[in-house]
Amino acid sequence: MNRLVTPGAIFVEGDSDRDILARWFPHLQFVAVNGKNNIHKRIEQTSRSWGLLDRDFADETIVATSRLPESRVIVLRRYCIENYLLEPAMIAAVAGLLVNRFPTLQPWTDEAHIAEQLFRWGAELAIYAAANRLVADWRAIIDDDFVRYFGPLPPLPKEQVLVELTKRLVKLPKATDLAALVETNYAEILSDMSTIEGVHRWINGKVLLEEFLYPRAFNLHNLSQSRLRDALIEAGIQAVPQELVALSQRWAADSKT
Repeated sequence: MNRLVTPGAIFVEGDSDRDILARWFPHLQFVAVNGKNNIHKRIEQTSRSWGLLDRDFADETIVATSRLPESRVIVLRRYCIENYLLEPAMIAAVAGLLVNRFPTLQPWTDEAHIAEQLFRWGAELAIYAAANRLVADWRAIIDDDFVRYFGPLPPLPKEQVLVELTKRLVKLPKATDLAALVETNYAEILSDMSTIEGVHRWINGKVLLEEFLYPRAFNLHNLSQSRLRDALIEAGIQAVPQELVALSQRWAADSKT
C-alpha cells in the first residue's frame, strides 16, 4: 500500500535515505521513490514538495545551484546519506557503548583514531573514485546525447546518420588520454581528502560502512551490520551534521508557507 503523501513531503532516492532522515527529523515526511529520475518525476507531480539527491560525483556548481531558494531538488554535499553516519563522534559514541562487552573496540572510542582510519580507507579507495568520476562524466555525455534516438521521421540518409553518430562519439575522451585523465582526478581527490569532509565528498559512505568499518572493527559476536547501522543512526540523533539540520529547517519553514 502506498503511503499517503502530504504537503511538504521530501522525496529521497531509497529506503536507506528515508530510514535515516526519518529518525533524525521525525517531524518531516520522507518518501523513498527508488532512484534519482523518480525524484524529478514526483516533484513534477506533487506541489509543495522537495527532493534530496545523493551527490555521487556532482560538481560544486551543481551542488550550489541546488541550494538556491527557488530550487526544489537539493543535492547533498557528501557522496551519499551513509556518509553522514560516519562522523568520528558518532562512531566513537557507538564504540563507547559496546567497549565493556568488546574490549577490542577501545581504539574506536578515540575520535582521532577514527579519523586516521577514515583517511587511510579514503586513500585506499581514491583510485576507484578517480576512475568512477570519469565514468560519471561519460555517462552524463551519453545521457545528454546518446539517448536522443534517431527517427522515426524525417528519414535520414545513411551518410547523415553516420555523421550524427560521429558528432556524438567525439565528445567522449580518447583511450590514449585515459592515463592522464585518471592521474589528474586522482591527484585532485587525494588533495581534497586531507580533511574528513573531503573523504565524505569522494568516497561512497555505504562502502566505507559495509566493507571497511563493519568488517575491520565492528564484526563482533551478535552485532550485525544492521545493528551497527541502527546504533550509528541513534548516536546521530544527538549530533546531526549541521548541513542536514539547516535543510530540515528550510523544509519545515517552507511547508508552512
